[in-house]
Amino acid sequence: MTTIDTLSSQPLTTLASADYSALLGRAPSWRGAHPDYGTANTLFKLDNTYIELLAPQGEGMAADIVNGILSARGTSLGGLVFGRESADDFIPHARSAGLEASDPIPGHGVDEQTGAERRWRNIFWAPERRSRHLLFLH
Repeated sequence: MTTIDTLSSQPLTTLASADYSALLGRAPSWRGAHPDYGTANTLFKLDNTYIELLAPQGEGMAADIVNGILSARGTSLGGLVFGRESADDFIPHARSAGLEASDPIPGHGVDEQTGAERRWRNIFWAPERRSRHLLFLH
């Protein structure tokens, strides 16, 4: 594991971003959107950990998940993301350990201020195996 990302489900990232900036004493390291997933996000990088504020923006698989969390619990911890160098290398290990996980799914984010893009591949745990939180590998 190379990083841990905590996801906070938010109805809007703008207000939460200001609150987290004040709390952490720093500006976000990234503000953007996930066009493939239907979400907007703000990242605060803290060494090898990210605090990610995630809000629905449009339609997509992640927007559906965040909307479900917001409907059920309101603004809250939405999930954990465990970072690895390679999702493709990890999936055989996960499945051999009995984890029901998806094949790697490509995703990308676009920074709203610079236009910079990030690309990754996610592995999602089966919904019935992850309790009430979103758990995936990135």
